[in-house]
Formats: sequence, C-alpha cells, structure tokens
Amino acid sequence: MAARNFLVVLVDTVQEAALAAAEKLGAEIRRHRFMLAEAGFLHVTASIGVATFDGHPDYAYLIDRADKALYRAKQEGRDRSVAA
Repeated sequence: MAARNFLVVLVDTVQEAALAAAEKLGAEIRRHRFMLAEAGFLHVTASIGVATFDGHPDYAYLIDRADKALYRAKQEGRDRSVAA
C-alpha cells in the first residue's frame, strides 16, 4: 500500500507543543486498526515532520523544512516525529 502525505497547520504554536501534538497524533494512528474489505485489518504507523515559523516570509520554505524533517523521521526508523 502506498504512503500518503498530508499537512496539518497549527497556528501560534511553539516547536515543543507542535512536536507534542505530532507525537499524540502518531499514537492515535497506531492505536487504531483499520478494516479493509479485501485485506482484513491493517496496522498503520506515521512518520511526522514538524517545522515552526521562523520569520521567513515564504510559506514554501516552511513546508520544505517540514518535508525534510519527515524524510529524516523515515530514515531514522519510521513511526516517529522529528522537528526541523
């Protein structure tokens, strides 16, 4: 099954709180079992990259930092949250 990426935006959130929210989201994803009609139950994990606004005016820069943190989480063993 292919991996899926999505973006969550937390407004006025410091890095520590954003990372805690990411950890909580990852724990909730791990806790659930997903039923697929053709394959039975599926266990899902999440690798999460977190980046906080540092004053750079281009939102694409922030998304790029989060994306790089996501791939670092995957390289470090998956199913974890990493801050940029």
